[in-house]
Amino acid sequence: MKTYYPNYLQKLLPQSFKALINETANWTTFRNEQYGFELRHSADMGVQQMDTGDHPIGVFEIKTFYSGKQNTLGIEIAIVPETDSQLGEMGERPRGTVSEKNITIDGVAGKYFTITQGGDTGEEVWIKNRERVYIFKGIEPIFSKILSTFKFIR
Repeated sequence: MKTYYPNYLQKLLPQSFKALINETANWTTFRNEQYGFELRHSADMGVQQMDTGDHPIGVFEIKTFYSGKQNTLGIEIAIVPETDSQLGEMGERPRGTVSEKNITIDGVAGKYFTITQGGDTGEEVWIKNRERVYIFKGIEPIFSKILSTFKFIR
C-alpha cells in the first residue's frame, strides 16, 4: 500500500493518523494548477468546479455522484483573493460557531470551526496562503479525511 511518509516517520505518528493515511492511500488525486492545490478523494467521489462567472474565485465540490440518488457532499472549497475576501481578519469567526481551534494544513496555519446552523452541525476551515483565502466546508467524518490529503502546490 502506497503512503506519503517514510517508514521512520510513520513510527512517530499517532495510531489514529496512521489509520487515516492508510485509508486514503489508494484514493484518486485531483490537482488544480490554477488555484495551487491538490487533494485526494475516494473512488465513489468526483470533483466539480462551479461556474463563478467573471469573479476571480474558485469553488470546488468534492462529492459522491450516484445515478438517481441524492449526491453526498464530502467537502466544498472556495478560493478567494485575499483582497476580495469578506472574511476580514483571520480572527473573525463564521456565524454559528460553537468551537474553534488552530489547525495546520501542509505547513500553513489556519482556523478550524465547528458550526451549528438550523440544527445542523458542520465544519469550516479558513487558511490564508499566497494572497488567497481557502475556505473549506463539510461534515464529519469525510471532511477530515479529505482535508488530511490537501496540499498546496508550491
